[in-house]
Amino acid sequence: MKKPIATIGAATSLALLTIGMGAGLAQAQRGATPPRASAVDPASTYNGPRTPDRKPDLNGIWQALGTAHWNIEAHSASEGVPAGFGVVEGGTIPYQPWALAKRNENFQNRLMADPLRKCYMPGVPRAMYLPFP
Repeated sequence: MKKPIATIGAATSLALLTIGMGAGLAQAQRGATPPRASAVDPASTYNGPRTPDRKPDLNGIWQALGTAHWNIEAHSASEGVPAGFGVVEGGTIPYQPWALAKRNENFQNRLMADPLRKCYMPGVPRAMYLPFP
């Protein structure tokens, strides 16, 4: 009595294994399916977290990690300022001569005139570039 049950169990196991391997090999023979072109932008289908009243949940820490708070143009390292890639498209801002002189003056006087060194809260737009919340 034990032999027929063992034989049936072994045969069933072998059959299931063969079917499973056959399906796997059949899948492997197909070429990679190219991604379908979608009329909907994947970014527009994102549904972020919501509050109980279904409004977007904007809680959390919003933090910019970069060096744009020293200079939004690409810049090399200097004393107290790490090098940075910048965020300006095209590389440089087309300053008028007086505005470029004022920017350079502000940078030279940053140790005495920078509001952050006096523990004042930053204003907009600078607050968007600072590396702390």
